[in-house]
Amino acid sequence: MVLRVHKTKTIIRVVASIIIALALVIIGTSIHQSLSNEFPVGLIAAGLLLFSAATNFRSNRVSSWIFTLTFVAGMMLTAQKSNQDAMLPANTLGFTWSYGAIALVLLVSIWPRIRSKA
Repeated sequence: MVLRVHKTKTIIRVVASIIIALALVIIGTSIHQSLSNEFPVGLIAAGLLLFSAATNFRSNRVSSWIFTLTFVAGMMLTAQKSNQDAMLPANTLGFTWSYGAIALVLLVSIWPRIRSKA
């Protein structure tokens, strides 16, 4: 019975990581160009959302990597041109969001897990 509960929790976390990763691709791509007095508030907000979600999924290695791979795949799809209209514009904020977000989520996933010995 304990094994079933553990498998069910893992499946729920994996499905949640896929949904949240795709949602963050959409939200981050939508808001990363927002500026307030030439300050990139949208990029910072998207980065903070991404960082908090990525660190949330670190407790389970499988869901952490599923989150990372889903996010990277989603970002690659938004960078593609479909009908000559790219979702990520080729400007500084667009490049920072596309490459910086991928680097951030990969860095969070590969960062060593430090456990207390207490």
